[in-house]
Amino acid sequence: MRILVTNDDGIQSRGILALAGALERIAEVWVVAPDRERSAVSHALTMGRPLRKKRIQALGSRYFAVNGTPTDCVLLGAHKILPGRPDLLVSGVNKGENLGDDISYSGTVSAAIEGTILGIPSFAISLVARKNFDFRPAAAFAVRLARNLLRHGLPKNTFLNVNVPAGKGRRSYRITRMGKRIYGDSVREMRDPWGKKYYLIGGNDPGYADTEDSDFRAIARGSILGFFLGVIPGGGALLGSFMSYAVEKRISREPHTFGQGNIRGVAGPESANNSGAGGAFVPLLTLGIPCNVIMAILMGGLMIHGVEPGPRLIPDHPQVFFGVVGSMYLGNIMLLIINLPLIGIWVRLLKLRYSLLFP
Repeated sequence: MRILVTNDDGIQSRGILALAGALERIAEVWVVAPDRERSAVSHALTMGRPLRKKRIQALGSRYFAVNGTPTDCVLLGAHKILPGRPDLLVSGVNKGENLGDDISYSGTVSAAIEGTILGIPSFAISLVARKNFDFRPAAAFAVRLARNLLRHGLPKNTFLNVNVPAGKGRRSYRITRMGKRIYGDSVREMRDPWGKKYYLIGGNDPGYADTEDSDFRAIARGSILGFFLGVIPGGGALLGSFMSYAVEKRISREPHTFGQGNIRGVAGPESANNSGAGGAFVPLLTLGIPCNVIMAILMGGLMIHGVEPGPRLIPDHPQVFFGVVGSMYLGNIMLLIINLPLIGIWVRLLKLRYSLLFP
């Protein structure tokens, strides 16, 4: 079996060296990559300028640098450098993720697209990181995927774009749909020491647009639903959770996955529960009507101290009203600070036997 490896970070990048070294355990690896960094060149093809290859003997007898783009490297490698047609093309490991609209700019992904055009099973692989780049887990996953594709191949006109989160080796994976990047104003106007204008593209952190079947939509719906149900006397936060779960299951394209780990069945009810608790304060503070037992206890405590909840609360006791509102903000900030570092512990609690939780 013969694998062609390329990238857009250049032949000396740590990502491609880690990838090629890992793939050599399962196949004959040929590396044909740009002689320098060619990030964000997309599917550019060099025309009207001579292309030259250079064997990098210090890396190995099958390592070649080309003074062109990743697409050039694929064409030269497949048609002129390799002794025969490659069985697989792997592009990467890219230094940084290629998500959503990134793939239209990425030379790494475009190399995999070019391989697909040539009829070669291809995939691009990127490491999702900003610092402390450890390419070994991504390279190890690439070996697993390459072994599978060498055995089973890919459907015609299909390539894979793989993004591996930074950290330890990944045993599981998830198939996703391509999202939508929100880049914002990515062109900055600057001035050099002589006062002349110049421009820089990039530098700001892009966001992501909401898409169908995403957890963002579930959280938004659950928060709105839970708030209004929390206002209803006697409803409580539990009613919002059940209602949110029912809504998410009803509008989902895959209702059979609820109860089996569908993220929307978790995010929606949890958001509804949280917002329902806050919504219950609205009738208590504005009308003096407790929605549930907890609000009734709070109302009793306020009245013991001479504070009567209702329409006169804000003009008569503004410090109490704004103190309650401020405590909600402070409480959420504290929960965020405390819970984020402890996420791993909460996940491990799921492994406890139910008999220990419910005797």
